[in-house]
Amino acid sequence: MVGAKSPLKVDSAQALKDPSIKRIALADTKGVPAGVYAKEYLEKAGVWEAVKDRVVPTENVRAALAVVESGDVDAGIVYKTDAAISSSVRIDYEVPAKDGPISLIRAQW
Repeated sequence: MVGAKSPLKVDSAQALKDPSIKRIALADTKGVPAGVYAKEYLEKAGVWEAVKDRVVPTENVRAALAVVESGDVDAGIVYKTDAAISSSVRIDYEVPAKDGPISLIRAQW
């Protein structure tokens, strides 16, 4: 997901490698399920090494959503249900079910 008014178009994991995307919010990738799943997906997609230094870890999914809403980061990965509660973000990409753990099916960015 990106800010609702963002000119960025993040329509794949590969798009996160674009140098114009300087900061990416994820829930903590070591202990929060959404963050763990997002990291696994990015590794599987072959982009983790390229983006890991731009990841802004947050305490939880709602915190990741909040930093995208505030404009403090360029993009974020959260559950679809969390992104859906905000009119300040836009879902540009939905992780295909076949590409992630069952809990990641609802993750969005």
